[in-house]
Amino acid sequence: MTVSQCVEAAELIRPKTLIPYHYSDTDLSGLPEMLKGRTMICS
Repeated sequence: MTVSQCVEAAELIRPKTLIPYHYSDTDLSGLPEMLKGRTMICS
């Protein structure tokens, strides 16, 4: 899943907390800005 796909899924599902996983070598650095206003936990 790309970052754009993750944002699209989050907008559809509207979770209170988003925990990205299975992202392999995907750069998640832009994800917080794209999901501004949502809680995000990233390990």
